[in-house]
Amino acid sequence: ALSNANDATFSEMLQVALADNPSETIYVKRHPDVVHGVKKGCIQSQDLEHERVQILDLSVTPRAMLGTCNKLYTVCSQLGFDALVHGVAVSTFGVPFYSGWGLTKDYADQPVSRRGSADIDQLVHAAIVDYCLYVHPETTQRCSPEDVLSYIALQQPNKAYRKVFALDFSPWKQAFLPTYLRKLSNDFVFCPQQNHNISADSNDAIVIWGNSEPPSGNCGDIYRIED
Repeated sequence: ALSNANDATFSEMLQVALADNPSETIYVKRHPDVVHGVKKGCIQSQDLEHERVQILDLSVTPRAMLGTCNKLYTVCSQLGFDALVHGVAVSTFGVPFYSGWGLTKDYADQPVSRRGSADIDQLVHAAIVDYCLYVHPETTQRCSPEDVLSYIALQQPNKAYRKVFALDFSPWKQAFLPTYLRKLSNDFVFCPQQNHNISADSNDAIVIWGNSEPPSGNCGDIYRIED
């Protein structure tokens, strides 16, 4: 099971959140793949029918959501790490990388190797600086996180395009991509997988998910996106 958890773990998480906060509304933020029917959620439908439980399926950034959040309960979501960075109290029910260091309230048994302590600065540095290997996109040489941030800051498009053809993006990514790339164009055309029969020219841009091969025989600047 993922992070030593199962469906019962998610039910326990919700019940603990309700018990800890008897006069508060509990908001359940479901994964986008669950919202769009790609995957099945782990919280049972009867648990979500509680009078103090509300499902939050809006497209909202972690920063905006955590700004109004008092506590966060999670099994192993990356959102728990974001919450710690934003100073929100976090309870975990699995074994994510940020649990077991004294920064979270943990309901699952933690690895023996984590029976120490770390402050939030040490955790962030370990996760983002020490653990990751950064490679500069142009030189292909190893570089620092600061080098990558400087490179990202330079990636402001110097022109707007007539159209943007976006290839192989799942439905939930399609929902926010036009806003994310609004400086490129106001006209987005989404092309499903295996159907890259597009007609682009030098006035257009092609946006590709990950390392997918670009369509052959098409013109236009190519952008790659990965999370």
